[in-house]
Amino acid sequence: MDRSRAIIVATVLVIVSIVAPLGSMMYLAWTRAVNEEQGRLELFARRAILRATITLREIRSALYAVEPLNLLPCSPDHIARMRRLTVNTRSVDEIGYFENGLLKCTSWGLVNERVHQTPADFVTEDGLEVTLRMQPLITQGNAMMALQYRSHNVLTVPSRFSDVIVDPGMRLAVATSGGQILGDLNGPDPDVVRRVLANPVNGIDDERLIAVARGDNLVAVAMEPRSFLFERMREEELRLVPVGVVLSVLMAGLVMWSLRRRLSPLGELEIAVKKREFIVHYQPIIELSSGNCVGAEALVRWLRPDGSLVQPDQFIPLAEDSGLIMAITDQVIDKVMEDLCELLINDRGAHIAINLGADDIRTGRVIDVLQHALARTGVEAQQIWLEATERGFINVLPARLTLGNAR
Repeated sequence: MDRSRAIIVATVLVIVSIVAPLGSMMYLAWTRAVNEEQGRLELFARRAILRATITLREIRSALYAVEPLNLLPCSPDHIARMRRLTVNTRSVDEIGYFENGLLKCTSWGLVNERVHQTPADFVTEDGLEVTLRMQPLITQGNAMMALQYRSHNVLTVPSRFSDVIVDPGMRLAVATSGGQILGDLNGPDPDVVRRVLANPVNGIDDERLIAVARGDNLVAVAMEPRSFLFERMREEELRLVPVGVVLSVLMAGLVMWSLRRRLSPLGELEIAVKKREFIVHYQPIIELSSGNCVGAEALVRWLRPDGSLVQPDQFIPLAEDSGLIMAITDQVIDKVMEDLCELLINDRGAHIAINLGADDIRTGRVIDVLQHALARTGVEAQQIWLEATERGFINVLPARLTLGNAR
């Protein structure tokens, strides 16, 4: 990769390193705001489930207490009993007694009008016949819910099934698992409630945030305007965006550091070694007495991807100072064997001279590399000549050992 491409790639990475953490923190802030707000809505929905469960239990207890009837129907004692249950049971507004489908008396007293029993909208598992909305003919009050068990029924206000304290703007609805709405609070959109009951899961749409809670055969739906999320999201942003800024700075700094390292001479040399960008030129060795070519000296060259050649004096000192010279020597040996193996086998009198760096002589590892190369190619040891500069003999003892092994 040339310098211009490296700079372009680094610029893109810097932009990504800035945008990605900030964008991730913003998305995380939104996700956390939605989850926390839905969790809060679920809490109110669970409270509504508990309230509805208590209401049903109280109504059921009142009906079971008045049934079976062991008093004369609609007698003063019977009416007094229904009245006591009504007064002492918070969820009960009125108790009535039916005979042959006609209302005979209530906790208010005897009924002189002809009032038929209202058909039930559904029947619970324990036999309660529920009429969701009906107009009480005796009191002529607001629409109420009727729950019938055998001869008696109870009238109650539907809002008692969702009678919980909620935050401003929040709406609630409680329904059976079959989708019949028992009560609501603050007038939620019936169409939205029915849609949620058809698929009771938490969600969010263009206008509202929705949470669902389930109980014994009951489902509660809580919702609030989507705009309520913004305040919660701002709180999350104040916590998370600074983290995103720190990550952006760290990532951008890492990219810039990597770019400077990549564009440095040492960085480019390291990449060249990894990509095996080194080639070998051969300088003939001529025997003066006969004028014949008896061998050649292997001269390493750095061939860049763009086709330009880097001369040895521009990278050999850096390679020796950084320790990369040994990897370059290995590549030179491999290239020599690849290029001249056949020639050396056919002409056993020919030889190739390979230059060694100071680290090659100091470590002595190059001898093992050469032995492996000779063993796999069939080139004889005397056909490889080793040349070393004065710098390689600074450390006398390692140099003496390497030369002894070479001989």
